[in-house]
Amino acid sequence: MSIADRLKNICDTSPDKLAFVGEDRSLTYKDFDSETTKLASVFAETLQTSKGQRVILSLPNSVDYVVCLFAAYKAGVTVIPANPMLKVHEIRHVLQTSGAPILITSPEFLEQIRNLEEFGNLKHLIISGPAQTGFKGLQVHTLAEMKESGEGDFQPVQTDSEDIASIFFTSGTTGKAKGAMLSYPLIISHGDSTVEAVHMSPEDRHICVLPMTHLFGQDLAIIPTVLSGGTVYIVERFDAEKVLSVLTENRITVMAGVNTMYARMVEVPNAKDYDLSSLRAVIAGAAALFAEVSGKFKETFNIEILPAYGSTETSVVTVTPPEGPIKTGSIGKPIPGVAVSVQDENGNLLPPGVAGELMVRKDCVMSGYLNLPEANKDSFRGDWYHTGDIITMDEDDYIFIVGRKKEMINTSGYSVFPKEVEDIISKSNKVKEVAVVGLPDKVRGEIVAAFVVPASQDLTIDDVLSFCQDNLATYKIPRRVELVHDLPKTSSTGKIEKKALRDRYGSGQSQ
Repeated sequence: MSIADRLKNICDTSPDKLAFVGEDRSLTYKDFDSETTKLASVFAETLQTSKGQRVILSLPNSVDYVVCLFAAYKAGVTVIPANPMLKVHEIRHVLQTSGAPILITSPEFLEQIRNLEEFGNLKHLIISGPAQTGFKGLQVHTLAEMKESGEGDFQPVQTDSEDIASIFFTSGTTGKAKGAMLSYPLIISHGDSTVEAVHMSPEDRHICVLPMTHLFGQDLAIIPTVLSGGTVYIVERFDAEKVLSVLTENRITVMAGVNTMYARMVEVPNAKDYDLSSLRAVIAGAAALFAEVSGKFKETFNIEILPAYGSTETSVVTVTPPEGPIKTGSIGKPIPGVAVSVQDENGNLLPPGVAGELMVRKDCVMSGYLNLPEANKDSFRGDWYHTGDIITMDEDDYIFIVGRKKEMINTSGYSVFPKEVEDIISKSNKVKEVAVVGLPDKVRGEIVAAFVVPASQDLTIDDVLSFCQDNLATYKIPRRVELVHDLPKTSSTGKIEKKALRDRYGSGQSQ
């Protein structure tokens, strides 16, 4: 059954139930179904989209975002979420790699688009605000006009098991963002599995403060809520006091967030004055949950945080069951329908308690990376996908991460590949060498740290940060920059020893 069919079933039983409550407007399930159907008709009939055609969706958290997302699904097109914080060269990479002819964005994002030298295959620019000019070669539309001109009797496009619903771009081994392709059946099956794992129901009220353009936001706060007929309360951007107010005033029952958010919430001076007793499931994923944060959260609100685990390639893999138990250091257990195993380097299955790589069965993960056959080949071993995380699993199927094979930095739930940051910093003629690593952080899980060997004596830390701010999304900018005389290297090959940097600076020692 398609997403459109599932939505129609909910409309038939609870048409007047609130589906989304935003900061500017709200929609019942009946109105949400109607609005998405009309917009889908414009995609298919006015913009002449065909099944599988790609649409880039770059909007902040809003009702408009979910309307565009589900309209695209009804039109059978492939949605490419793009963080509005992306810089020009990052947008260019998404445009060039995807070949998308349609971009939906907000007025705040337009300056980045204006700075593009060329638009690739882009033909249509849809703006969630007043009409704009100055985009030569593009047809510019407003989202309001498109929704108004849609047809309410449009029949959703039927999708097949191989059709791709979304492509989420994530950092990869080349340092360039890779497009992970997620099929329609995968999105629905993971949504249903999450509903079952967290015991979601139509009575639940969810808060969505996670970025909707991030898979964690879609996978935990949007799709499962709609599939279960609940209500989503949308917060555009995280502010600890604002989130606490929304939780209290709307008697929210389910929240998904990251370590950083929960750490900030307990730091609010009068945090204990907020009544969060309605919350029955508070989930932490995307970044490591620290015992110090979960302990303070429980002390402040008398609520246990439930660790979870997933990635762009796998969607949600594990959740700690709301009924418990909560095991210290664990990321929970596999959600229903998601098969995992622990394997050694040779593909042998390992018994409970023995460390090995976490593998997820092929039918539970992405269809592959867009236009990267070699990366796809390296990502799978037979029927299993390599996560790159080293884990142990106990007799109760609870999983504990003990290390990571991949060099990816996970900061506040965002994936940052060191090479991408290194490539940007090294473009400065004042930089001789640079190495970027992730260092432990009690709030963010890891921070991006850059160690720079100057080529010029007048290079300053502010110079490095300024260069990064002009060329990198905010979450990729190093939070620590060290100017060093040289970088540790192997004697045999001269390769930079990043482990030595992590060991030296991660333990608080200085050079």
